[in-house]
Amino acid sequence: MAGSSHFISFTSNEDDNLTKLENEIELDESPSISISSKRSSKVATSKGKKRKTVSMDRPSHHIDETSCSVSFYSETGDEIQTDLIVGKQIEPVKSQDNLSVSMTHDHHSFLTLIVHQNILGAAYYDTENCSLRVYKEVSETLSFTNCLNICLNCYPDKIIVNAKQSSNLIDAINNHYISDSDGTVEIVSSSLFDFETAKRRLQSLPFFSQSSMDFTDQQRDIWTGSVLDFGDKNSIKAAGALLRYIDQNRVGFELEESFIQAPILSISQEAVPLILNLDNDAFLALQIFQDESHPSMAKRGSNSARKEGLSLFGQMDLTKSKLGSLKLKHWFKTPSKDMKVINERQEAIGYFALNENFDKVVALNDCLKNIKSLTKIIAKMYSSHISVHDWNTFYKTLYNSICMFDLCNSLENGIETTELIQKADFSNLREILAMINKIMDVEESKQKSRFVVKYGIDRELDEKKRVFSGLPELMTKVAEQELSGLDDNILECNVIYLPQLGYLLAIPHYPFIKEADGYPLRNLEFMFISNGTLYYKSDHTKELDRLLGDTQSEICDHESGIMHRLQNTILQHVDLIIKSLDFSAQLDCIISIASFAKDNNLVFPKITANKEINIYGGRHILHEMCSHQFVSNDSCFNQNDGYMKVISGPNACGKSVYLKQTALIVYMAHLGSPVPATQAEICVCDSIFTRIKCVESVSINLSTFVLDLNQITKAVNRGTGRSLIVVDEFGKGTSQHDGVALYTAVLKYWLSKGLDCPFILAATHYHSIFRLKLLPPSPFVKFKTFDVISDDSGIVYLYKLVDGYCLRSQANHVAKVAGLKDEIIQRAQDVLDMTSKQKSIKSLWKCDKKHIEIVKMFMSSNFEHVSGFKLFEREMNNFFK
Repeated sequence: MAGSSHFISFTSNEDDNLTKLENEIELDESPSISISSKRSSKVATSKGKKRKTVSMDRPSHHIDETSCSVSFYSETGDEIQTDLIVGKQIEPVKSQDNLSVSMTHDHHSFLTLIVHQNILGAAYYDTENCSLRVYKEVSETLSFTNCLNICLNCYPDKIIVNAKQSSNLIDAINNHYISDSDGTVEIVSSSLFDFETAKRRLQSLPFFSQSSMDFTDQQRDIWTGSVLDFGDKNSIKAAGALLRYIDQNRVGFELEESFIQAPILSISQEAVPLILNLDNDAFLALQIFQDESHPSMAKRGSNSARKEGLSLFGQMDLTKSKLGSLKLKHWFKTPSKDMKVINERQEAIGYFALNENFDKVVALNDCLKNIKSLTKIIAKMYSSHISVHDWNTFYKTLYNSICMFDLCNSLENGIETTELIQKADFSNLREILAMINKIMDVEESKQKSRFVVKYGIDRELDEKKRVFSGLPELMTKVAEQELSGLDDNILECNVIYLPQLGYLLAIPHYPFIKEADGYPLRNLEFMFISNGTLYYKSDHTKELDRLLGDTQSEICDHESGIMHRLQNTILQHVDLIIKSLDFSAQLDCIISIASFAKDNNLVFPKITANKEINIYGGRHILHEMCSHQFVSNDSCFNQNDGYMKVISGPNACGKSVYLKQTALIVYMAHLGSPVPATQAEICVCDSIFTRIKCVESVSINLSTFVLDLNQITKAVNRGTGRSLIVVDEFGKGTSQHDGVALYTAVLKYWLSKGLDCPFILAATHYHSIFRLKLLPPSPFVKFKTFDVISDDSGIVYLYKLVDGYCLRSQANHVAKVAGLKDEIIQRAQDVLDMTSKQKSIKSLWKCDKKHIEIVKMFMSSNFEHVSGFKLFEREMNNFFK
């Protein structure tokens, strides 16, 4: 197609209007005055916006929304036909408001879905076992992958969505789930998805144990908070809507009294299938995400003013496009449990991390910088309010996308993954790009702020433009002809064009032209007066109106029609365009992780199906960025090394950093990312739970200890043999005896599971656990501590994990380093020494001889009778006289 002239096929039945007009108007040779003509652009503006668009006031072409045919012709006349794909028509899903459900003898299941701000919430109810399953919130993709995963995992009989959901979600369910099952989709009122109503409904569920029937409202809230995460608002909305739907339709209890609610025998909160489960507490404790407010008080509170602080995502986000950054955040929120996905990402990241591929990474990054989101532009195409800037963005994004496809397809070693780099057929995108390039005159469109079609595309349009380009000369000739027929006192006139009024003769208001009877002039029809100029219609201007009409508006309408046809062609390939954007975003994520891994000396872990985690030379990726020297440590969980590590050690010896670094390494492995270690072998886990950090607030109305209990309860209730649980000093919010008892009981519970014991990392300062041997001997538990060197001058931390346990926390040493006064530290050391030797603590209060005499008098007195009190009173009075 290169080097040829191409035309959109149109048929013109009009004659050469310009030639006809010149032949019908007699032009004399009399002297004429130089006359200028003025034309007004007829471009509409969209409401509320200053930017001009190419939406026309009076479109003169009817556009067929279902199909269009665009044909190109070469210089030889051969037609080059572009095949257009007509989107499959999907019938709208009908609402079933009067549904009558009878389930006395049948087994039925229901699923509610809500996607709000790209966050998915879902809940599932099964009438066979009367169980309610609430799914953790996850970020949703444009293709609704997680929604479909849940549908295919649950296989519900009915899927319930609210009336405000995108039709794309319903179409995706109809195409990928309903077509292969007997299920149906029902659209219900959005009022069913009210958060506060849903929260109250869930908190009043009658599924508690018998011992909880006497709970207060606050105790019930604490109990349900340990089962459900009320921070997942979309999930809570979905669960509440599901319960309300079941109550309204009497599902499973049709014959019961009207006040009886749906039977709920069990409730659980689970992660979306094939996604590693982390709650908000884990994300916060491990510093995977950390929002920072804007330093300016005026901008605080605005979502756009927030930025990522020192976090894992903030350091690894080296993406070049906004789409890539959003996709990477989605990956971080939904780490995968699918070994295939993890290995595919590792393969792609490893390829781009090679030094010999540096030039290719640079070339791909140059393309990624120009990739923009096209979803809003596509939405504008549907409403035909797309601007020239949008067209340029659309073209530039497609161009760079195709360049990336070509670069990826030319890569050696055949890097190809299921989700990431596919050698897909993007030829239709090339055709779309070629159409835009051949049809749209970019420079002219920028100047006129509307869509302008190139010459050589449409014969009829070219003819109109030729007529329009000859108008100034023609109007000058017409003005000369008109001037020759006017009174000799009229020295000048102009032929102008005004929209809606057509061609007019403009004559200055001379004194001899009187207002009486409407400024009459011979053979001229007065129209109006403005700014000292009289406007008339003449025979010649009327002939111009008849033959030329509204030429500029016709050109705009004709170009608008071509633009609509081009839009319709593009809109039939929306799925492919979205797929290309997703391709670009994933490629951006892969290159970003590869660049970070290369800069920070990361290695790929081996993903294994065996239940074991073996990390050698592990490091904390964030802590080592803030430290001049970091000491690496091993973390081994297997049958030989045990599944539970109870870690003790002095204050500030590195326990918390070690706990977090192990959890972060396991988390990064599930991203498909390299990890900060010398070698690692990590199995696929199902969840990571933490008891490290809790956010305290007066709005929560819960104590610190209760918040700690909520976190540990989640780990106990939801943890499995494939869960990693990190506990840092649980129980410190209550008395020491109660804290030790709870801490030990939780560890014993996990140890009692034997081979199903989760991976446990537990740090503690409860030394009585070791002195009293509160934990039973087991091959699954190992005691670890951090080595230190101590002498009279102090202690030196080695930050190296060794076998054993520590019986002293060295709090006084840490207090001294923190700057506490020496006399306070010395007194604390004296008390510690006396209590450790079971000696009485010497008082700091210095008594004189007088006070000692008073104490002796008190001790020698007999207070069994009243006379003893009176005698002691007289002695005291005499003593103080």
